[in-house]
Amino acid sequence: MARAVSHINRFFIACALVCSMSAAVFFASAQSEKPRDMCSLTLIPFLDPWKKAAPRWLDIDDRRFHDFINKIGTPQEFSYQAAQVVLTYEQQQADGIFRGHIEARALKPNFAYQIKLCGKPRYGQRGWGPFGDDNSNANLGFQGRWWDDTVQQSGWNDYYKSLYVKAETSRKHSIVGYLFAGDFVTDEMGNASHDFTIEKPLHITWQDKQMTTLKKYEAGSFVSGSTQAPYLGYGGPQVPRSIKLWYEHEAKRPAQVKLPRGQYNCRLLITEESFHSNKSAGGHWLTVLATEDLQNGQPDADSKNDLVFEMK
Repeated sequence: MARAVSHINRFFIACALVCSMSAAVFFASAQSEKPRDMCSLTLIPFLDPWKKAAPRWLDIDDRRFHDFINKIGTPQEFSYQAAQVVLTYEQQQADGIFRGHIEARALKPNFAYQIKLCGKPRYGQRGWGPFGDDNSNANLGFQGRWWDDTVQQSGWNDYYKSLYVKAETSRKHSIVGYLFAGDFVTDEMGNASHDFTIEKPLHITWQDKQMTTLKKYEAGSFVSGSTQAPYLGYGGPQVPRSIKLWYEHEAKRPAQVKLPRGQYNCRLLITEESFHSNKSAGGHWLTVLATEDLQNGQPDADSKNDLVFEMK
């Protein structure tokens, strides 16, 4: 087993290095061909402060990873430090719809990840101060959802208005407005290339086999399994199986997302999709990567990785 783990470790390291170089070449080439207002940001590992968050060790079809864990829920050799995820987007957006592209390498194989466009509230214990943008935050939240980053729980419009808009500055909670931009799914090598648009106020993602009437928008059909050595995550070949994923519509929101015109200062977060699973090792929406993060509880003053755009 030690040899197998060592082999997979070497594979992930080599994969991360090769993909990092190839991604750099790809985006450098893309920049020379595309308009000057294209922007690319490399995501960094995110330390999720939510105590209920837990890593998922099942693929999109609920088949458990073996080589990624020593026992259920205990990480072995897999690490998001080796991941390479790049967001590319236009700094001039139009029609109230945000569009972007995700290029990902060395993630968990046959795995779904949520994409979230998040605001940066200025105030509260986890506020961004002068590096935040309350107007952008509000525009995202009123179109999508609210997350109280101070106490780590969700809320609706009245919750945001009460604990942020109307509250005294010293009593404001850091309430984040965000839009769920759907999922991307990796292949059996842990890689993905995914275009996304935020056109509908999406809620959660469901597997086709889950019994619910809330499947409104089809996310797509995907194949899980592993046919190529070193059979990442499974410890051996797995028969490919097809599975369809669906999105639920966000309650209390209109059919379409329409962001107001103006300047936006946001973040993009990547969260492990958990499908509301109660299965062992099913995880609990752990956020693992972000364009930027609070450093030791303080806003990041480095503007190099800021996700900024103008909605025309």
